[in-house]
This record gives sequence, structure tokens and C-alpha cells, in this order.
Amino acid sequence: MSTTGSADALAAPAVPAVLIRLTLPVSLIAISNGMFSTLSNNSKFLNLCLLKDNWPKWSEKMLEVMQMTELNEYLTGGVPVPDGAIDPTSLRNWNSNNRKLVGFLKAHVESGEKLFLSLDKAQTAWSALLKQHEKQGPITQVRLIQEALSISCPKDVARWSAISERIRDLCTCIFAQAVPTHDTMLMVIMLNALKREADHLRSEMTSYYVSNPDVDSTALSS
Repeated sequence: MSTTGSADALAAPAVPAVLIRLTLPVSLIAISNGMFSTLSNNSKFLNLCLLKDNWPKWSEKMLEVMQMTELNEYLTGGVPVPDGAIDPTSLRNWNSNNRKLVGFLKAHVESGEKLFLSLDKAQTAWSALLKQHEKQGPITQVRLIQEALSISCPKDVARWSAISERIRDLCTCIFAQAVPTHDTMLMVIMLNALKREADHLRSEMTSYYVSNPDVDSTALSS
């Protein structure tokens, strides 16, 4: 009888990697002063605000800072909630880390954004912010495209760098919504055409589209 075969038969079955991961203990993570100072010392970093259209840069910088302590894993679901019946200490640590992360996010958003951070889980709160700031509908793209097209470089060459950066930011925000469609460009052109002689109507239509983000340009072209 083969001894190798006997050894294989008696060997313990392999434990799937996902089960091994779920049983790993969760340690407490501290929000370091370095995380706060990295943001506060960055003159270009602004608290998250829908009116500033700064979600792309804000979220990128926040994820970068949270990677210092791997707290970013809590935003993506990379750290599953431990089973309190099996490891109550890990569950307490997980809840503590989650609360710290939500608090850190609250410290770097405008008051209008804090409603989305009242949710229990940091991952759910992050997803709510993402939904709020991306895919808002064509009128948001229209407004951003209009702003981008209204920019012109002044004679002062020293200001060109800042203007170029603003144009890049606007393009990032435009495509964060979705790839501009034929309907989006039609809305841009139609609303722009109303600006000189019918600005009041243009304002009313813009407000209408803001309140009804799913409608198309039919109302403008009819």
C-alpha cells in the first residue's frame, strides 16, 4: 500500500482563502495627526461640496490619505464585519474603526454633505456620496460644459497655469457624470442660445432640468 496515498487521504482539507480572511482579527486603527495635516496643509484641498464640483479631486485625495492606515479598506468593503459571537474583540475594534472613519469624513465635508454621513457604515456612506456627486443627470454636464466654454486666458501669462488646472478639473467632472451625449450637447447649445435675449427663460429651464434630472432636451427643442 502506498504511504503517499495514505498521507493524502489523512491530510486535512484545504481551507478556502476567503474563510481564512474572514477569521483574521481586526485591530484598532488610529487616525493620525499626519492624516489631518496632509489635508490642512494642502492649500488646494477643499471640503467636499456639490456646488464646487470637487468630488473627483476630493475623493482621490481622501483615499490617498486613508491608505496611510488602510482605512480605505472600510470604504470598499475590504474589511468584513466580524462575527461577534466568534470574535467580540474584533467586532468592537471594527465598529470603533468605522466610527473614526465616518468622523474623519465628516470633518472634511460641507454641512450639506453630512446627511449622507449619518449612515451607520462607512462603506454605505461613501456609496451615498458617490451617488450624490456622480451621474447627476445631463443638466449638471450642461452647466459644467458651459463653464468650461466660458473660460478664456487673460493677457497675464502667470495666470494661465491656474486656468489650465481649472479646465482640467472641469473636464474630469464632466466625464465623471458620463460621456456627453448628443442630447447633452443639444441642451448646451439651446440654453446658450437663450442667454442673450431670453435669459429669464434660460434660468427657468435650467431650474426645471435641475429638479428633473432624468428628462431629455425635448422641452427645449419643441
